[in-house]
Amino acid sequence: MPSATTDEVAPRLGASKDELETPALTVDMATMEANVEEYVAFADAHDVDLRSHVKTHKNPEIARWQSELAGGSGIVCQTLSEAEVMATNGVDDVYLSYMVVGERKLERLVWVANKLDRFATTVDGPDTIRPLQAVAADRNATIGVILEVDVGLHRTGVAPGEPALDAARLIAISRTSSFGGCWRTRHTSNRRQRRARSTNSTAPRRWT
Repeated sequence: MPSATTDEVAPRLGASKDELETPALTVDMATMEANVEEYVAFADAHDVDLRSHVKTHKNPEIARWQSELAGGSGIVCQTLSEAEVMATNGVDDVYLSYMVVGERKLERLVWVANKLDRFATTVDGPDTIRPLQAVAADRNATIGVILEVDVGLHRTGVAPGEPALDAARLIAISRTSSFGGCWRTRHTSNRRQRRARSTNSTAPRRWT
């Protein structure tokens, strides 16, 4: 008797716990829905477009629901593998929030970009910009690019000022990369500071 395939025994979103093969990770759907609805409402109240991160659940069905609930604003993936899963399961708008290095991985990234309606990836300087442009050129592709700027965490990102401007120019002058803007990462362990920064980050900004 042939063994069941992974697809045949994979759990369905919303399935009863009695149907699950064990061990299994389960989610309280009511709590999850309430959490998502709360942060969507917060973003709406502050006139901010919300792009939900999927690195916690990595589930395309949940990702599509998050995007739809936020008005079709797409989702964020942390790894190329996550983006590939989303691209092959009906999610059509993905931002990859970490740098991809290595020719083979960049080839996979271009495949993802070509499959999606909307896609952008992250770079943080010439060492991640030029290899991406070279692989994209080999495949006659143009990749959406967001430049990460280091604002003090000193973990990733190009230095602000002239280094960031030079990197942005390098992206913009190539037909293989489309400059989509900048982003930065800030962390703090202080809950009050996190709340203040979160509230402040929703204030209108004028970029020059």
